[in-house]
Amino acid sequence: MKISHFFIDRPIFASVVSIVFVVGSDNVVQARPVTLGQIVDGLRVVREGLKPEDKVVLDGLANPMVRPGAKINPQKGEIVAKAN
Repeated sequence: MKISHFFIDRPIFASVVSIVFVVGSDNVVQARPVTLGQIVDGLRVVREGLKPEDKVVLDGLANPMVRPGAKINPQKGEIVAKAN
């Protein structure tokens, strides 16, 4: 089983297609379609659609300024799995 990334469910928008927001090298937000897998240790598996070097928007998703095409000032975040 190939696993690309693990995420908490919060940065994932699910409708017909699941997307996450990523930040490009120019600090501009892009919507990226992803294929989701199961939840492992409280984190959602993202099977396809992201590269290891992608920067995913984790917070501020309710902010109307965080949308595809917006330029943002990204800050490093951390995702921590639940302890077993």
